[in-house]
Amino acid sequence: MTVMLLAEVVRSRRALAAETRERLRAAVEERDAEAARRVAEDRVRIARELHDTVAHSMATITVQAGSALHVLGDRDEEFRPALAAIRETSKQALREMRATLGVLRSGEDAGRHGPAGLDRLPVLLEAVRSSGVPVELHVTGPAGELGGAADHAAYRILQESLTNVLRHAGTDVRVRVRLAYTGDGLDLEVADDGDGPSNGDGGHGLTGMRERARALGGTLSAGAGPSGGFLVRARLPGGAGPAGAGPAGADPAGAAVGFAEVAGGAP
Repeated sequence: MTVMLLAEVVRSRRALAAETRERLRAAVEERDAEAARRVAEDRVRIARELHDTVAHSMATITVQAGSALHVLGDRDEEFRPALAAIRETSKQALREMRATLGVLRSGEDAGRHGPAGLDRLPVLLEAVRSSGVPVELHVTGPAGELGGAADHAAYRILQESLTNVLRHAGTDVRVRVRLAYTGDGLDLEVADDGDGPSNGDGGHGLTGMRERARALGGTLSAGAGPSGGFLVRARLPGGAGPAGAGPAGADPAGAAVGFAEVAGGAP
């Protein structure tokens, strides 16, 4: 009789333990599902706000720049390159914005859409030059296998750095961009001889650049240059990274050759 009672107690405890585990599992699944639902709602809300503000504004800029090009007279030819650069830059930004909005709404991996990489650097440099800022590019070392995440981060860091030059460096400024392929990664540097850093903290742009480098296990510093102006330096490890092997169709070696041509000769 005692043995039967003990067996029943053991069986009851086992059943209770199994029921408890099942309830805990269900609670975890419900919590995860609720968190995923909230994340999805936030992504859609952000995508909607970006579309209604930034994307709409970029589309307006593109249309207005195109209209201005259409009505330019012969006396205004000096303004044509700048207006063309505005139109092309805004069109490219609008394409990237639409791709980003699609990722936000669908929840897909951004790497599937071929994120911007260093293969677009010549176009970026030409846009900056069209704004009246001379840019020198120096490339050293053979372009090795730079992973998609590092390639994308390098381009975005250069893009933000050059945009900051246009916004903050003042007039009559010159910029030097250096890319050094080291075999195990990429060292990049953007230096200008402008007005130097302001008293602010640099805003979201510098924070975003540091976060991009840190996410790859790299480093980034930004501040006053040794001879004045502003200096951005970043070290990005190579490797595939979380975003895959690189943007679709990108050829790191070919991109480096293109950079050398933009700079005016082989490094």
